[in-house]
Amino acid sequence: MSVLGWNHLVFSAASIRRGRVRLHDQKRPAGVLYLLPWLLALFFALWGLRGIQNGNIIDTDAARHAMNGAFLHDLVRDGEFTRPMQYAKAYYGRYPALSLPYHPPLFPLVESVFFFGFGVNLVTARILVALFVALAAVLLYRLIRRTHGSHLLAFLATATFFWINGSQRVAADVMLEFPSLALAIAALLFLEQLEPRLTLGRALGFAAFAGAAMWTKQNVLFFIALPMLYVVLARRWRLLREVPVWAATAAFGIAVAGVIAVQKLSPFTHNTTWPQTTLPQTVLVNIPYYLQELTEEFGLVATIVVLAGVAFAVFRPRPAGNALYAAWAIAGLGLVAVLPPRDPRYLFFIYPALAVLGYSLLAELGRRLLGARRAWAMPAAAAAAWMLLVAQVPHVYLRGPAEAARVVAAAGPERVLYCGRTNGTFIFSVRSMDGGRHFSVLRGDKLPAEVFAPGAFEAFAHEYGIQQIVLERNKVERRAWDKLFDSPPQGLELVREIALDSSEQNLSGALRVFRFANPSPTPKSMVKIRMMSGEELAMGL
Repeated sequence: MSVLGWNHLVFSAASIRRGRVRLHDQKRPAGVLYLLPWLLALFFALWGLRGIQNGNIIDTDAARHAMNGAFLHDLVRDGEFTRPMQYAKAYYGRYPALSLPYHPPLFPLVESVFFFGFGVNLVTARILVALFVALAAVLLYRLIRRTHGSHLLAFLATATFFWINGSQRVAADVMLEFPSLALAIAALLFLEQLEPRLTLGRALGFAAFAGAAMWTKQNVLFFIALPMLYVVLARRWRLLREVPVWAATAAFGIAVAGVIAVQKLSPFTHNTTWPQTTLPQTVLVNIPYYLQELTEEFGLVATIVVLAGVAFAVFRPRPAGNALYAAWAIAGLGLVAVLPPRDPRYLFFIYPALAVLGYSLLAELGRRLLGARRAWAMPAAAAAAWMLLVAQVPHVYLRGPAEAARVVAAAGPERVLYCGRTNGTFIFSVRSMDGGRHFSVLRGDKLPAEVFAPGAFEAFAHEYGIQQIVLERNKVERRAWDKLFDSPPQGLELVREIALDSSEQNLSGALRVFRFANPSPTPKSMVKIRMMSGEELAMGL
């Protein structure tokens, strides 16, 4: 590497002392430095496509995200614009694995466009997610370069964030985290430059992209507090008397209200009941929970460093760009601390800020202990130690439901009952093979437990014309249909047994595909199913 390239890569004494080197003060980096963000983007996009040949969606939410795109694709293809609610109910009767608009519609809209171009299949959906992974990598690298003027910090923080276990898991499935994060980082590129002044145009640009991120995944709700908090932490008090920062907050608030309003239009009832606890009780439970999750993700020493980095940026926001990441981290941590539902994935949108603040603190310590010329050594050594001692390479996979779908599809258009936790993966696989939508899939988890009593089950299957049945035997959970799996009645003929193999223990077990010998030639076309709230809904098959 040339001397010029090395000087661009390491933390310069000027960038440490002044807090930031502006882009227009720097010469254009040469060679591999200019390509670094693109090489990171390419690597992590391809890395996220591992396991695509297995043909199975893994996470239960991921299957819904894929089916939401298939639904919008089919809605447009069928021209059912004048009665979308009726169409949604009829569609759900055939493919009961939708979550719109509980999950916002922006990603499924983009996904539906890709489905028109490349077909409704898992490969298309995974490639779309990989493109968002690449976009997020390039934008995060660019944001860090703009706020800190250092290729080294941008490289270390970006590589660390994309390499952590949580990032790899959501990159390897049809999940909303990276599409939403890419839009959120784009929003921050509009907001980061408070000086010489935050213009109204930049404020509205922030709101537009942050709103798009919110319409992709609701977890970026904390961005509503970010502009004000950034101004306060950056000590730019006069901006609180000007229009742009208030406009950014208000415009993003409108986007939030829009998401909430659209969710209320759902033709289905979703379970949004939260634990009944007071705010202090919630915070007291959430803080140790998320500290444990941070420790599992980064390791104990790195967790202490990143949290110290947040504190350091609050009390001494130097380099100047640290105030943005401190506002990002505090707003995000504040939201997860007060939310009654808990999930490790809620921390995902906070990890990039924590990585930047942790490495920035180490660079400052390196400057004080080793001098400005060797300040880069401490963050670089910490990154190497983390990679060797803490970093994981999760192998996330699922095998079985897509194979069962191929067995079922080979028999031709029929009514199918699928009983198992992996129903969404199976349903999307069936839809991928069923362009004309001739199949109807019924979910066993939506039926009353008494249906699966041996005598009652045969009567139910006959009455509703069920021709094929897939039973899942889970290694962890006991379900109402386990007795049928072990001792099927005489009317069920075993067609195939398929191993249900997964990196997730609660998704491992076996699948058995049965053919039912006595379906009614004139089956009922409406069945009552239980929604997550406990209510019943009559759905057409």
